[in-house]
Amino acid sequence: MKKKFYIFSNSRNYIKIFSYIYLILLFSFTLYLLMDTFVIKKVYSNVPETIINNQDYSLTNNTNVTNKIITDNSYTDENIQIAITNYREYDTSIYVADILINNPFYLKTAFAHNSYGKNVTEKTSSIAMLF
Repeated sequence: MKKKFYIFSNSRNYIKIFSYIYLILLFSFTLYLLMDTFVIKKVYSNVPETIINNQDYSLTNNTNVTNKIITDNSYTDENIQIAITNYREYDTSIYVADILINNPFYLKTAFAHNSYGKNVTEKTSSIAMLF
């Protein structure tokens, strides 16, 4: 009489099969974690188009600003003061911009693709074209 072979006939086969399943699950989870961290886009919130299009740009387009002072590392007018300072640390140039505004309407924010999220990217020049 022939002996039938079963996959789970002894404990060594159990260990092999479960170790293969464990390795496959471990590899799959690691791959998902890397993809989630670096590739998969997650948008947490969107900025409505009406907010972007209805902003009052009269503050930034005001050509009647008097007393403008522009130097190589600063800009000053009656509403905005910008001072750029250059530091050298650890063989690296560090630029710090101190910006003072007298009205919160001068403060603008922008997001890539008008969305706040993870791995949402867009070129800075494309974002700046909105303003």
